[in-house]
Amino acid sequence: MTIREAESEDVDAIVNLLKLSLGDVSTEKSSTYWRWKHERNPFGPSHVLLAEEGGELVGVRAFMQWRWTDGSREFTALRAVDTATHPAHQGKGIFKRLTLEMIDRRRKAGDDFIFNTPNAQSKPGYLKMGWKELGRLPVTVKIQRPLDLVRHKLGLGRESLAPPRTSAFDWGQWTQSDYNHGKEGWYTAHRPDYLQWRYCDCPVADYLTYGESGRYLIVIHPKQSALGLECRIVHHEILAGGLAAAREALRGVIRQLSADIVTIAPGSPLSRWWWFTGLLGPELTYRPLNFDTPPAPTKWEYTLGDMELF
Repeated sequence: MTIREAESEDVDAIVNLLKLSLGDVSTEKSSTYWRWKHERNPFGPSHVLLAEEGGELVGVRAFMQWRWTDGSREFTALRAVDTATHPAHQGKGIFKRLTLEMIDRRRKAGDDFIFNTPNAQSKPGYLKMGWKELGRLPVTVKIQRPLDLVRHKLGLGRESLAPPRTSAFDWGQWTQSDYNHGKEGWYTAHRPDYLQWRYCDCPVADYLTYGESGRYLIVIHPKQSALGLECRIVHHEILAGGLAAAREALRGVIRQLSADIVTIAPGSPLSRWWWFTGLLGPELTYRPLNFDTPPAPTKWEYTLGDMELF
């Protein structure tokens, strides 16, 4: 078996392997999606390793480039994301071999750490390879319709309205100076090119964006869930004098969507005292490379868009 770095001309073969290994149901698998996610990321192209045997592609492992900062230092991070093994080559340790090879290469390259939010099936494998459990991520929730929530749990919920697929928004009205005011703890510096890529250009999800230049920006991901329609606030920026307008805009969106629940990252000025915060998010794990003292999850000033799978 040989391991090599992926090249742009490998994308079609990679996508075919993903479909063969994982199917094409839960998440769209296409060359367009792969290139958007792994080649156009403003933090830099993903690091992707391939395993080949007898000239056949049998494994792929992709780590996205990411950045976190504590306000004084920017950390070069990696996000462990896509992986697949050919069904005929399961049980040969391909996933582990590719992952350990990636760790070795990126440590030598000087990267600081890897983070991800693995599911219960994959987490034990990560822990055996040196990942550390940091704990579940807190999420703030507002229940809009408690009775509808119970009905959904019983399978008797009303049919949620289909969320609108687009919202008019001029990204050109926002400039670099509008972002990342008053951040504390660890956060991702959300530059305009990142937000354009992440929420406007994303080919597999429909985000709704609202804002006024110099006042506020709100990005929402409407999602159907077992509890009804979730109004997930994946990103927001509230500037001086913009809070009242932002709250009014959010109330209008919630009414428009007929949302059953509203979710947002903790500590947002958009949330109110009666909103509930609990350990409802995914479990955050961390693999040190050249930096091994991560803060607790409560010190990561993330947005839900930073941590959701996409």
